[in-house]
Amino acid sequence: MPYNKVVKAVAAFIFVLFIAAAGTALYARIGVLVPQTAAVVSVQPMVPAPAPPPEVHILAFGDLMLDRHVRQKIDTNGGDYLFENIKKLFAGQDIIVANAEGVFTDNDSTASYDNLVFTFSTTTLPLLKQLGFTFFSQANNHALNFGWKGLTESKNNIVAAGMDSFGDPDNVNPGPLVTQVNGIKVAFVGYDQFSAKNGDDTSALAAIATAKAQGAFVIVYPHWGIEYQSTTTEFQRTEAHRFVDAGADAILGGHPHVVEPIEIYNGKAIFYSMGNFIFDQPWDDTREGLGIGLSLTDTSVTYTLQPFEIQLMQPTPLQNAFRSIYLLGLSETASTTDQSLRPAIATGSFVLQR
Repeated sequence: MPYNKVVKAVAAFIFVLFIAAAGTALYARIGVLVPQTAAVVSVQPMVPAPAPPPEVHILAFGDLMLDRHVRQKIDTNGGDYLFENIKKLFAGQDIIVANAEGVFTDNDSTASYDNLVFTFSTTTLPLLKQLGFTFFSQANNHALNFGWKGLTESKNNIVAAGMDSFGDPDNVNPGPLVTQVNGIKVAFVGYDQFSAKNGDDTSALAAIATAKAQGAFVIVYPHWGIEYQSTTTEFQRTEAHRFVDAGADAILGGHPHVVEPIEIYNGKAIFYSMGNFIFDQPWDDTREGLGIGLSLTDTSVTYTLQPFEIQLMQPTPLQNAFRSIYLLGLSETASTTDQSLRPAIATGSFVLQR
């Protein structure tokens, strides 16, 4: 190879080595001065928390009577007076229901302790609607105090005020009254032991079956038992079991004017008597009542017990030790094969599966 070509080749080779060395040095310096690109972190998309299951909140009471001395108290203090101490429980309820021990008509009041003929002023209906009441049972022994004409007038007046009723004293049309809240169906069925047909339950059982076929949670409001007796009768127990066996999910009883024991039968809650809600009976036991809260989902029902005392016509929730003692008594008298429910009842809240 000629000398000049050798020189050029060597020079080219040296130049290549120089460039390579310079590049390596530059890379090393850049590596020190400029950090390596951080590793790519995989960011998962935000997944929203699952929505809570649909739920329906129901608050149920026993016997509501707005005549006699209660009417006098309304005339003196206004209807809102009756609910001042209890209405805090109404917040957040989808359904509020009670047994109306009388009819809403424009008839004159003649009620006394000797004359047990009850009519409630229609002027109380807008207040009841405003407070959140939705339904009233009329399946009781006072709903025909002004005959079928009075009962029809009462039912029409309740509807005109934006609420509704179910049942009648003769079990002619016990229901079901079906409503749907948050996609959950709830049905109410009325039943009166003291009907003209001597407590025949055929129509009530049919109403339960109808509601059950619609996929509803079925609540039966029976009017039964013996007044002022704190224990249940064989008739009550037999009928309660028949209702549950027919498809009833809960039974909320009235008429005795005192609170009676709780039973859990085949996984369903039976409150034989919730006692008075608003009444003017002055005896000790008749001044005690029990509100029942039901929180329904598709799979369970949570029962919340709200014991109260009626003071000067006002239902007033029991507090502190008085509440604890009362609930302990309910747990001790409850009839259930699931002994784990007793301490839950004593706390005022228990859960059953649907």
